[in-house]
Amino acid sequence: MVLADRIMSEFEARTVPTTSPFVPLEGAHHVLALASGAREPQNATERMLAEQAARPNGQVHLAVAVAQDDEGILPVEGHVIGSSTPVDLAVVVPLASALSCRCESPIEPRSRITAWAARMAEMHHACVRGWPCQSLGLGESGLFPVLQPSGLCKDLCASRPVRVDPSGRASCTVTVRNYDVGSGCDANHGWFDPLEQDGVRRPITGTDEHGAFRVCDVAQLEGEALDACRTSLACDSCPSGWCQTLVPELHRPCEAGELGAGLRFVGGAMSSSHARYDVTCDLMP
Repeated sequence: MVLADRIMSEFEARTVPTTSPFVPLEGAHHVLALASGAREPQNATERMLAEQAARPNGQVHLAVAVAQDDEGILPVEGHVIGSSTPVDLAVVVPLASALSCRCESPIEPRSRITAWAARMAEMHHACVRGWPCQSLGLGESGLFPVLQPSGLCKDLCASRPVRVDPSGRASCTVTVRNYDVGSGCDANHGWFDPLEQDGVRRPITGTDEHGAFRVCDVAQLEGEALDACRTSLACDSCPSGWCQTLVPELHRPCEAGELGAGLRFVGGAMSSSHARYDVTCDLMP
């Protein structure tokens, strides 16, 4: 309760007086200008955010949730900003008859905020949703369809060790829901169309609360590449894919009574910023 009170006090301290114009687009532009390097950081927090965005695999997730439209007087175009850093934009607006919990695509510019989102979508990944929303899937996965196991603070944890055969192959399947549908299943990422029971790989597509997606299998490494991924921290020559690694530096803490699965993604296997990764493993008895 103490923490909740502190959070509420912080929000109240930052609340704009009702007599002031409501200009969330100015705030969004301010954040994106920082992330893109168009303006200098003003304090330690901004320096940290700018450094994170500038990292080689950096990306920016920005949520703009409003109960009314932007009241600014500047043209919407003035708030549009590009960036070499990938941006994932989620815009939440009051639910209208033409909106739902799912990402609207293409975005209909029915207000200043949605017009801005439509322009941002020409350069970045952008999603407009209606609210309130009763989508269970949205409640579980949040506003952004991104789950990158290699970037989690914790390892993927299990109650028992993952089953691994004598060659080092783990008894796991890894699939990705790629929301950049047009890019397909790129073999350079170690992605392939799912293998069906008849031994033929065929495209599989679908739609969920984040929009249209294409399902891809993520390949487990084989041979020398598998050995390097399992035993070498550098793994310099590893192609795109994954393995169950034995490198101790890559095993992150789990809760008491749990063991780290040790799954490691290398090369371009985690290159998409608009994807959700699903991992299923057989465990030892």
